[in-house]
Amino acid sequence: MREGPNATLLVSDFTLTPNTWTKLLDDNVNRTHLTVLNNTSTDNVEIGMGTNTTPPTTFFKVTGAATGTVVGDKHIYKFGFNQNIGDVEETVWESSTIYTYPTSAVAMTVTSAAGAADNGVQVVVQGLDANYDEQSETVTLAGAGTAVTTSTFIRVYRAFIEGSQAPTGNITISNGGTTYAYINGDFQTLMAVWTVPAGYTAFLKQTDVTVHTEQTNKFGTVRIVARPFGGVFRTQDAFTAADGYVSRTYSTPVTFSEKTDIEVRAIASGSNAALSVSAILEIEYATGGTVGIDNTNGFTFPVAPINAVWARTKKDVTHNLQILHDD
Repeated sequence: MREGPNATLLVSDFTLTPNTWTKLLDDNVNRTHLTVLNNTSTDNVEIGMGTNTTPPTTFFKVTGAATGTVVGDKHIYKFGFNQNIGDVEETVWESSTIYTYPTSAVAMTVTSAAGAADNGVQVVVQGLDANYDEQSETVTLAGAGTAVTTSTFIRVYRAFIEGSQAPTGNITISNGGTTYAYINGDFQTLMAVWTVPAGYTAFLKQTDVTVHTEQTNKFGTVRIVARPFGGVFRTQDAFTAADGYVSRTYSTPVTFSEKTDIEVRAIASGSNAALSVSAILEIEYATGGTVGIDNTNGFTFPVAPINAVWARTKKDVTHNLQILHDD
């Protein structure tokens, strides 16, 4: 029988290399205590059980909590608006096109149409990095009213103005001639586009759509579409409306796996429908094995694992980790 955690606890520090498993402990049938302290960063680390020589194939995430906040399920209120939809289907965002996604992680160029007049404006770009992990970067426009992110993005799904200086021109977030986000007079992107981060499962709980046209006998068709990683876009829900509000609450939430692209699209019944559509997606997302911890106590295993314990970071930089254990 394994004894209780009465032994003196040891403290071990590790530096995790990006995308590489690091062994924290060898197997030990007498181990009675293990606490993981991921306090130096708000980034997740992956913890898995393998052998002394072989890393794990399955794992769970311990969420960083440098602020001391307990982290659990996440929520996102994703909204978009397209004020002029024609009889060719478009994504509900600021451009009259189907949204285009980056095919690889790239730096984003942030540009104001007002040029140098908007120098000093701060823009926050939010999305996913090359590993599909969430990231956010704030840039300050300079020179000819431009800035380039130091981070690279495989997805951009939100941008907004931060600070007290408002831009006088519209702002684009782009790379290589393709625009991935717009900030117009709302000082905030209006794009009903989102991608599930790596390691998470998303649950669509409610959809709210408003359709408006001033033309008689005209209507709009709205679709929620999703593309699983490596797949194609498929319709998840669809409805038509001429001039009104549609709300769908899903008693059984629509489930999306990691790296799935989700967006709202719409098409008018005629080229002169003067159709406008606003759409809201209410989404929760979580890792099945995510454990919320605080920066005081860390995460203590209810029953200490006797297998070899390994850890990995998916970020692009090294990550410091500390454990408390009795072997």
